[in-house]
Order: sequence, then structure tokens, then C-alpha cells
Amino acid sequence: MREALEYFGTPRTFHECAVAGNEEALEAFYAAKRQLPVLGTEGFLGWVKNKGQRLSREHPRYERVTGRPSVRQVMQRVAMVFEVEVTTLMSGRRGETNHARKAAMYLVELLCDLTLQETAVHVGMESYGVVGWTCAQVRAKQAADQRSKKRVSQVEAEISQQKFCPLF
Repeated sequence: MREALEYFGTPRTFHECAVAGNEEALEAFYAAKRQLPVLGTEGFLGWVKNKGQRLSREHPRYERVTGRPSVRQVMQRVAMVFEVEVTTLMSGRRGETNHARKAAMYLVELLCDLTLQETAVHVGMESYGVVGWTCAQVRAKQAADQRSKKRVSQVEAEISQQKFCPLF
């Protein structure tokens, strides 16, 4: 406030400036019912919509690709900790709860740093939305159930301790 008063000199000068209103060009700009688009004309925006590539909802983090485990390594470790076959992790049946499969989806997405779509392909699902929903379920179950949290954390810790070669 002090800087504004110093600029105008006295409070009276400031008040006169504020009451005087805006410049005509500024008044005209705000009085117009339709302002010009900031990013360009409608023709340009139409061209971008038609020619532009559709972006994925997710973007993989390529800088971390070399340090991540393979999907196969995560699936084998999950199968070992949950005491099931790897084939059990690859197939699901409606109405049957498969905690190991859910944990595998969550850990593949997390540890392998894959998008939901890539994770869905690796676990034999058609819908990546189901993978996202399943991952949310696993996170909620970890918060509520210590046994579940311990098993998932065990897989995570064992995978993190291993040294990986990105070529295999």
C-alpha cells in the first residue's frame, strides 16, 4: 500500500486516479462479448484438434527403465510369497477373489514402472481400468490389513534388494 501511495504522491491523487476509470482501449476490450483466443484463431485450434496426436492418459518414465525389474521376475516373486503358481496370477475368474493376482497387478505397475495399459497386457486383461481399480483396492487393503501389507512389502523388499540386468 505504501508503494502505491509513494507512486501517486498523496492519497487524494490515488483516489482521483481510481475514480477516473480505465483507458478507452481497456474498457473496449473488456466490454466486448467475445475476446480473441489466447492460443490462436479458431482455424488454428481446429487444425490442432484434427492433426494433433491423441495423448495417452499416462506417460511412462523412460529415465527409470534401466533400473526396474522385469514383469516375469515380479510375478515369480509374488507367486513364491503368496505360495501359488505363476499361472494363477495370469488368470482370474469372476466371483473368485485372487489376492495374489491383485497384489501382482499392483506390484507390476509399481515396481516395473509400467502404465496401466501395459500392466493390463502383461497380466492378461483387456481393460486397463480394472488394473487401476485393483491397484486402488490393494492400497486400501494394505492400510486396513497388516498381513496383506506385510506380504506385499515382503515382495517389494526382496525385489528391491536384487540387482537387475535390463536385457533379461
